[in-house]
Amino acid sequence: MLDGKQDIQGIEQESICVCYVNKDFEVIEVATTTGVAIAAMLQDALIRLQLPIQNLRAQTYDGASNMSGEYHGSQVELKRIQPLAKYVHCGAHVSHLITSNCVKSAPFIRDALDHVQELGNVTSRSG
Repeated sequence: MLDGKQDIQGIEQESICVCYVNKDFEVIEVATTTGVAIAAMLQDALIRLQLPIQNLRAQTYDGASNMSGEYHGSQVELKRIQPLAKYVHCGAHVSHLITSNCVKSAPFIRDALDHVQELGNVTSRSG
């Protein structure tokens, strides 16, 4: 996945999300989802892709403690190796949580969003 945004000076900056696979194109799995295991898997992927961890400046995860935990989350493990890798809670995940909570308390918003989704589905399928 690729996403971009402008920094404070208006310069476009791109982020790349990579799905890590082995030589047979099988998705790499982790035996356990602890922060240490996930950080080790990411370090391995960076080494194999020849991307120096010294260049890592940001990391973003959802709110799960194994990822974002301040004592044993993978973000802490990576910060021990690269202190400049700032952790930021995933904005898309936060937006999703806010929207989910809003539509629970306001069914008319849920219905409006459903209609917009359906319009998108219709127009994307039309010639």
